[in-house]
Amino acid sequence: MIDGTDARPTVEAALKAIVDATDGLRRVKRTTLAPNVAVDLARIYAGGLRLKTLLHTLLQDKAPIEELFARPGVRHEINTPLNHVVGYSELLLEEDGARSMAEALRAIHAAARTMFRVVNPAAATPAAEAPAGPGPTPVPDHGEARGIVLLVDDDPDHRELLRRHVAQMGHKTQQAEHGGRALELLGKERPDVILLDIHMPVMDGFQTLTAIKDHPALKEIPVVVLSALDDIQSVARCIELGAEDYLHKPANAVLLNARLAGALTRKRLRDQELQYLNAVADVSAAAVAIEMEMFEPSMLDNAASRQDAIGHLARVFQSMAREIQARQDRR
Repeated sequence: MIDGTDARPTVEAALKAIVDATDGLRRVKRTTLAPNVAVDLARIYAGGLRLKTLLHTLLQDKAPIEELFARPGVRHEINTPLNHVVGYSELLLEEDGARSMAEALRAIHAAARTMFRVVNPAAATPAAEAPAGPGPTPVPDHGEARGIVLLVDDDPDHRELLRRHVAQMGHKTQQAEHGGRALELLGKERPDVILLDIHMPVMDGFQTLTAIKDHPALKEIPVVVLSALDDIQSVARCIELGAEDYLHKPANAVLLNARLAGALTRKRLRDQELQYLNAVADVSAAAVAIEMEMFEPSMLDNAASRQDAIGHLARVFQSMAREIQARQDRR
C-alpha cells in the first residue's frame, strides 16, 4: 500500500503517464491496424480521457486523497474507466497485431496498476496487480472441458472484456445487461456458470441471485459475483444468498480462469451426483414395481445406460424381467 502522504503525486504522475501514452497511440494510423486492435485502442483512449476529466476535478479539492476516494460513488466512478484501461491494455499486449505498440501499452498498464493501488488501498493483492503477459491457457478441445458462461454486467466494455477472456478459455458465452434480461435468457437456455455483476440498473445482482437460488430448475447453476474491491459487504451478502465465489473488477484473466474452472468442476460433480441419485431412485422404484408385478423394463433405460454398479444392477433387473415375461408368453 502506498503511503497517503505520497499518494497525490503518485496519482498525478500515473495519470500523466496514461494520458501521454494514450495520446501517442492515438496518432498511430488506423489503416495500419487490425480492426479489433483499433477498437481496443479507442477504448483505452476513452478510458484515459474519462480518468483525466474525473481526476482533474477531484484533485482540485485539497482534502487528503484517501478521504477523496472514500466519498460515496467516487471509487466506482474512477474504477470503471480504470478497469477498461487495465483490461484492454492486457488484452492488446497479447495481440500479435499490437507488438509495435508494446512499449506504450506496458507503460499504460504499469501506470494504471499504480493508480489502481492508490484508488483501492483495501486490496492487498488486487486483480490489477497480476502481471500483464500471456493470457489464460485455452481449455483443451473436448466437450467435457467446455461450458456456457452467462455474463451479466451493465458495463458493455467490461462485458466485452469478460467475453474475450472467456472465449479464449474455450467457453461459449451469453450476455445480459441486467438481471431481468439474464432471467429471460435462463428461461431459454441453461448456462453452466453465471458471472454476475452486483450493482446494475433494472434488476441488481442481489435480486437476480435471489431469483436464481429460489428457482428449483436454476438453483444448482454456480454463480460467481463481480464486485468492486471496497465492496466486501456486498460480496458477503451474495455468498450468504448462495453465490459460489467472487471476483474483483477488473477481472484478471488468470483469476477468472481459476474461478471458472473450479465452478465448472464443482457443477459437473454435482450433476454426476444428482444423476447417480436419480438412477438409485429409479432402481429402487423398479424393485417395488417387481414386487407388485407392475415392472416394465423401459423404466430402467436411463439407469441401464450407466457404466457403473447401478447400471449393471438395472441391466440385471431388465434381463430378469424379460426372462420372466418370455416364460409367461410360452405358457
